[in-house]
Amino acid sequence: MALQLLEHPGITLASGTGLDLPHQAARARAMWLAGRRQRPPLLLVVLLWARDCPDVVQSLERHLDALFADFRCTPEGWSETQAARQVLAALNLQLFRRLQAGQGVADLHAGVLLMQGDELQFLQAGSVGLARAHKGVLQILAGREGAGSRRPGRAGAGSAQSVAQPWRASATGAATAARCE
Repeated sequence: MALQLLEHPGITLASGTGLDLPHQAARARAMWLAGRRQRPPLLLVVLLWARDCPDVVQSLERHLDALFADFRCTPEGWSETQAARQVLAALNLQLFRRLQAGQGVADLHAGVLLMQGDELQFLQAGSVGLARAHKGVLQILAGREGAGSRRPGRAGAGSAQSVAQPWRASATGAATAARCE
């Protein structure tokens, strides 16, 4: 097998990396985790995309490491969905505070896919704060439209799709920036 075949776009996409452009990149990481409170195992997939950052790949790798570590440290009493929501909310708050402090910033997009048993959920932090698409219903968990509001999602029953926008700073706590370190 020639080494150049390992650079095929399909292989790099499946491994969680892709073609990096100057100052922008995307990274994904997936991991099977034990279910909490006698629930089935969970496939946790995190996708991050950032731009306008000189060390964007290293920054994304650090954020991925931190998100998975934070998820593992959440209380066992929380559901997997609540743990993912809280981890994304904490990242959102951290990035908002960095932006408010005037630190170097980059555009950052984050999404978390949870697959457990026959359920599929996608959470994304963005300009609407934190959104959850589950069984064809989009629920705004925090943000401009108020906590707990619901509206029909674009996805059919049993599937999930996010309609959140890129990160933007706002007084509601939704953040748009990550520190470029």
